[in-house]
Amino acid sequence: MKPLIFFVHVPKTAGSTVNDYLKEFLPNGCDHCEAIMGDEETFRRAANDMDWLSGHVDIATAKAQLSKLTDRPLRFFTCMRQPDQQVMSHYNWLIEIFHKGSIFYDNHPQVIKEISETIRANSNSVDQIIDNLSRFSGLFRNYQSRWILGRDFNWNSGNIHQRLDIYEKIVDNSKINDLLSRMLGKQVEVTERSNVSPYHFDIEHFQSPEMKRFLRRWNTLDDALYWLISRDDSHQDQ
Repeated sequence: MKPLIFFVHVPKTAGSTVNDYLKEFLPNGCDHCEAIMGDEETFRRAANDMDWLSGHVDIATAKAQLSKLTDRPLRFFTCMRQPDQQVMSHYNWLIEIFHKGSIFYDNHPQVIKEISETIRANSNSVDQIIDNLSRFSGLFRNYQSRWILGRDFNWNSGNIHQRLDIYEKIVDNSKINDLLSRMLGKQVEVTERSNVSPYHFDIEHFQSPEMKRFLRRWNTLDDALYWLISRDDSHQDQ
């Protein structure tokens, strides 16, 4: 039985680039599959008929849902980004959605538009950005680890390697050539990145000593996971 590839798409980690190359080399797939997960029959067909799925879906949810709907072997992949850079890029994305035009912007939930409005109006200093990150911490704090390890993961359980072993490969987003080559079984060279946005605030704010101290204390779990993944040969090089 042909395995199903599933890509856990952590926001702002080059996942859109991964999706675009999957579409090019393996057209029978579906990105943003979170949009169909609420319809069990549609998701069942996708899980059984498609070559790959990708979505903003945490690993625990993806594995549990797919295991109920298909008997196919599951191959899980993801990529992670240096945590400070991911926070900065995700923060910027909440501004960028407004600049992409009214049709794109209005397609977002009202709560996201309200957060975007607040951030757009108050990102002129390090203190303002820190206040916004703290206020909307659910969108930024330890965000990557929640997707990669699962929203149900208990950091005190001591089973982090067991959870990471669900994945066939995890890479830093600078190594998505390696990720795609493993997924597709052929050498892939990424020559263009997708969904790259201009920054709408002074990125030097994220280089300030104050911001670095804040993020080091505030984003500890993502930092720990990134350190582990960056040095874990069983996931980087297998």
